[in-house]
Amino acid sequence: VKKGLMGLPEAVDFIYENHYIVVDSKYNQLIMFKPTYYGETVVKAVKAYHESEFDTMQKYWETAKSLSAKSELVYSGVGKAYYRSGDYKNALKYFKLGDDRSGYSQSFEHFRREFMNRYFAVIMNITVFLVIGFYCVYKIIQRKRRKMKLNVRQEVDL
Repeated sequence: VKKGLMGLPEAVDFIYENHYIVVDSKYNQLIMFKPTYYGETVVKAVKAYHESEFDTMQKYWETAKSLSAKSELVYSGVGKAYYRSGDYKNALKYFKLGDDRSGYSQSFEHFRREFMNRYFAVIMNITVFLVIGFYCVYKIIQRKRRKMKLNVRQEVDL
C-alpha cells in the first residue's frame, strides 16, 4: 500500500485541533488529515455563520475566495455574506457562481422588491405620461384625417 492511498473510506471523525481521522476498510488502515490553510479558513467561516458573526464570516469567505478560484462552496458562502449584509446584487452574482439556487432565489426576491420600492413611482409616472401622450397623438391624427376627408369632399362637391 502506497502512503496516502485510500481505498474505501468508511467513516470520518474529528479528533483534536482540526485533525480528522478516516477509516479505510479496503486497506485496513486509519488515515489522519490536518486541513490546509484554505480548509481551516472555510471551517472558520462556517463556524462564524453558525455563531451569527456575519462580519467575521464575510472576512473568512473573502479570504477563502482569494485562495480558491472555483469553489462552489466558497462562492455560496460569499453570497450568504453579501445577502446578510443586504447587498443583494452581489449576493446574486456569487450565488450564481456557486450554483446555489435557493440563495439566488431569495436574493432575487429581495433585489426585485428593493428595485420596485425605489423605482415603482418613476415607472408608473412614465407609463401614465406615455399613455396620455399616445392618446393625444392619436386624437391629433384623427382630427387631421377628418379635416382631410372634409377638404376632399368639398373639392369633389365643387
